[in-house]
Amino acid sequence: MGGLSNPAFGALSYLVSVGIGSVLGYYFARKRTEHEVAYGRRVEVVERVQLMLVSRW
Repeated sequence: MGGLSNPAFGALSYLVSVGIGSVLGYYFARKRTEHEVAYGRRVEVVERVQLMLVSRW
């Protein structure tokens, strides 16, 4: 039984590591997407203001 617990412990720790990595990857991918959306909105606002200023001249 002692020899069986080591591979089982290794597999369990691997699964825990994969799970933690997946959660962290999902979290940071979501944060990046939110940042990119916010940046895109800022760019749209700046472009709109520039267009309004140019059309007045």
